[in-house]
Amino acid sequence: MTLDLYVCNFSQDNSTVARRACQRLISAFAPSRLLQRELERGVPGLAGESDWQV
Repeated sequence: MTLDLYVCNFSQDNSTVARRACQRLISAFAPSRLLQRELERGVPGLAGESDWQV
């Protein structure tokens, strides 16, 4: 099984909420094996300043 969890960080950083939700899902499915990866996109400071203007 593959599970992808996406959250929007446009107006606020929801990383903690996403991690908590992920842990709840892992607990609910109780996998016998787990490979967990985390990808952080849209990190402020890594893109040009113009990329963050609305």
